[in-house]
Amino acid sequence: MKKNNRRGFTLAELTVVLAVLVIVSAMVVSFTAMVSNSRQLSTARLEALGDVRVAETLIENFIEGNADVKVIDDNTLTAGESTLLLDENGNLVIGNGGSITLERVKSITFEYYGNNTDEYYGNNTDGIYYCTVVYTVGDKDFNYIFCVNPYVGEGGN
Repeated sequence: MKKNNRRGFTLAELTVVLAVLVIVSAMVVSFTAMVSNSRQLSTARLEALGDVRVAETLIENFIEGNADVKVIDDNTLTAGESTLLLDENGNLVIGNGGSITLERVKSITFEYYGNNTDEYYGNNTDGIYYCTVVYTVGDKDFNYIFCVNPYVGEGGN
């Protein structure tokens, strides 16, 4: 009598193995796409925060470096002949013509609160300037708010 020793896989076994491989491959591709999107979003956030920090530094230097800074409207500061504002092209215009491009900054607004009754006209030694920077990451807008207190002296900072 002849023994039947066939070695190999049945069609059902091969189908199960192929199905498992397809599922694992789909999971790997999905995970890779998720990691890539997360990395791109993180990079965009870092770039946007870099623009925000540049704007914050320039605004602080302008306020602290000039006497009698005034808020002309919600997005313009002046000190004598010098101005600081974000124009419609996303350029932070400083002084009498210098500018820096902030690609991810959408808007900058200024508010002054001090001892003067008119919030838009202040003296560089008696109030606080509140600045709101709106920046974009992906398709979302975020607010970054900071204040500048230019008063330096006894009891000041």
